[in-house]
Amino acid sequence: MRVYCLLCFVLFHVCTIYGQDVSYSRQKRIHQLKTATVSEKSAIYDELAQSYFGTRNDSVLYFAEKNIALGEKHNSKRSLTLGLMHKGIAYS
Repeated sequence: MRVYCLLCFVLFHVCTIYGQDVSYSRQKRIHQLKTATVSEKSAIYDELAQSYFGTRNDSVLYFAEKNIALGEKHNSKRSLTLGLMHKGIAYS
């Protein structure tokens, strides 16, 4: 019984730490958008959209729309392509 309790305790803390790490990583990437170039912004939006796949489709759509708007504003086919791809995946 002690081993089972210890195992549950360790697994709980590992999962909690991992969850905080992912959240911190996302916040860090969002902060980097302020000084990023157009191609870097596109890559960050892509990374953020992918990080929400399967968990929060509304966030995938948000970052997909940001990438699409970025692509239209700067005539970037890469941004448009990534944004439309993520939008399609979120709706599927």
